[in-house]
Amino acid sequence: MASKRKVPKSLLMRLKIIGGALLICAIVFLPTTIVLAIGMIPTLAAILIDRSKSKFLTISVGVLNASGCLPFILHLWDIGHTIDNALIISVQARTLIIIYVIAALGYIIDFAITGIVSNILVQRGQARTKKIEKRHKELIERWGLKVNGKIPLDAEGFPTQNE
Repeated sequence: MASKRKVPKSLLMRLKIIGGALLICAIVFLPTTIVLAIGMIPTLAAILIDRSKSKFLTISVGVLNASGCLPFILHLWDIGHTIDNALIISVQARTLIIIYVIAALGYIIDFAITGIVSNILVQRGQARTKKIEKRHKELIERWGLKVNGKIPLDAEGFPTQNE
């Protein structure tokens, strides 16, 4: 059974204070919260999907998703910061398409970058393997078959058979 980690009381208190402050801000700025709640759904999906420690998928989708929501939040502030305006903006097909397509670009960027980086790492590994094999051949030429790693050894590491 996994052991439970104790969370310091000071950290819990900070989290409660921050959570309370965010809740108050969400209520005070309810129209903006509505637009963000509807617009940031792809980021929520990315949080649930991304199991990695680094959370690169969440970051790439979240940043692009927030940038897709920004023009509509600014438009909301421009036309009037009311719940009615927030709902009108949030349910327009044009708004949702723009926000979700920009969030989809985050998924595409993460997929592409992951492929590129893995390809680079594979190529570096193959180049390193070739370099090691070349060096191994040079050592065998210089020192003989003793350094090829194929001579059986006893428990102390000495060769069990003579050359």
